[in-house]
Amino acid sequence: MDSENKDNGENLPVEIETNMECPVCSSKLTLVYYTTEISFERTIYLQSYFCKKCFYKKSEVM
Repeated sequence: MDSENKDNGENLPVEIETNMECPVCSSKLTLVYYTTEISFERTIYLQSYFCKKCFYKKSEVM
């Protein structure tokens, strides 16, 4: 399945464990980011930080 997505030119979300602490429970946050293109805006970047322990989440679109 992964090779099909790469052949189609699709970018898959990337998940990275960071050194940033969760503001709620102090566990390490995980970063998920994704790059895509949309009409009238060209390329946009979506990123989301979340905590796997307490489910805190913060998302941004750039």
